[in-house]
Amino acid sequence: MSELITIRRELLENLVDKEECWFDHHGGCQAHGHLDLEPGELCPQAEVKALLANCGEVRPPGTQTVPLHGSGTTGGPPQG
Repeated sequence: MSELITIRRELLENLVDKEECWFDHHGGCQAHGHLDLEPGELCPQAEVKALLANCGEVRPPGTQTVPLHGSGTTGGPPQG
Protein backbone atom coordinates (compact mmCIF):
# COMPACT_ATOMS: atom_id res chain seq x y z
CA MET A 1 0.00 0.00 0.00
CA SER A 2 1.43 3.36 -1.02
CA GLU A 3 1.03 6.22 1.45
CA LEU A 4 0.59 9.73 0.05
CA ILE A 5 0.88 13.05 1.77
CA THR A 6 0.38 16.62 0.58
CA ILE A 7 3.17 18.91 1.69
CA ARG A 8 4.32 22.36 0.69
CA ARG A 9 7.28 22.20 -1.67
CA GLU A 10 8.83 25.18 0.10
CA LEU A 11 8.89 23.22 3.35
CA LEU A 12 10.88 20.40 1.76
CA GLU A 13 13.21 22.86 0.06
CA ASN A 14 13.92 24.52 3.41
CA LEU A 15 14.55 21.20 5.18
CA VAL A 16 16.83 19.60 2.60
CA ASP A 17 20.57 19.81 3.27
CA LYS A 18 22.50 21.34 0.37
CA GLU A 19 25.57 19.20 1.15
CA GLU A 20 25.98 16.15 -1.08
CA CYS A 21 25.99 12.67 0.46
CA TRP A 22 29.31 10.99 1.07
CA PHE A 23 29.59 7.42 2.23
CA ASP A 24 31.92 5.50 4.52
CA HIS A 25 33.28 2.04 3.77
CA HIS A 26 30.17 0.46 5.39
CA GLY A 27 27.81 2.38 3.07
CA GLY A 28 26.55 4.86 5.67
CA CYS A 29 26.00 8.49 4.70
CA GLN A 30 28.52 10.42 6.76
CA ALA A 31 27.35 13.80 5.51
CA HIS A 32 23.86 13.41 7.01
CA GLY A 33 24.44 10.89 9.82
CA HIS A 34 22.48 8.01 8.29
CA LEU A 35 24.98 5.30 9.12
CA ASP A 36 22.64 2.28 8.99
CA LEU A 37 21.68 2.35 5.29
CA GLU A 38 21.23 -1.01 3.61
CA PRO A 39 22.94 -1.67 0.24
CA GLY A 40 21.03 0.24 -2.45
CA GLU A 41 19.08 2.30 0.10
CA LEU A 42 19.09 6.08 -0.39
CA CYS A 43 20.01 8.55 2.27
CA PRO A 44 16.74 10.32 3.18
CA GLN A 45 18.31 13.61 2.09
CA ALA A 46 19.05 12.16 -1.36
CA GLU A 47 15.49 10.80 -1.55
CA VAL A 48 14.00 14.24 -0.81
CA LYS A 49 16.32 15.87 -3.38
CA ALA A 50 15.18 13.32 -5.98
CA LEU A 51 11.52 13.96 -5.16
CA LEU A 52 12.01 17.72 -5.52
CA ALA A 53 13.87 17.27 -8.80
CA ASN A 54 11.09 15.09 -10.21
CA CYS A 55 8.06 17.08 -9.01
CA GLY A 56 5.45 17.45 -11.67
CA GLU A 57 1.92 18.77 -11.38
CA VAL A 58 1.23 20.99 -8.40
CA ARG A 59 -2.15 20.83 -6.63
CA PRO A 60 -3.34 23.10 -5.07
CA PRO A 61 -0.92 25.97 -5.69
CA GLY A 62 2.16 25.58 -3.51
CA THR A 63 1.56 21.90 -2.67
CA GLN A 64 2.62 18.61 -4.23
CA THR A 65 1.44 15.04 -3.73
CA VAL A 66 4.45 12.71 -3.57
CA PRO A 67 4.92 9.12 -2.38
CA LEU A 68 6.63 8.76 0.99
CA HIS A 69 8.28 5.42 0.21
CA GLY A 70 8.62 3.17 -2.78
CA SER A 71 9.01 6.09 -5.15
CA GLY A 72 10.91 3.86 -7.55
CA THR A 73 14.09 5.83 -6.95
CA THR A 74 17.19 3.70 -6.86
CA GLY A 75 20.65 4.51 -5.77
CA GLY A 76 22.51 4.88 -2.54
CA PRO A 77 26.09 4.40 -1.59
CA PRO A 78 28.60 3.24 -4.16
CA GLN A 79 28.87 -0.53 -4.22
CA GLY A 80 32.14 -2.42 -4.18
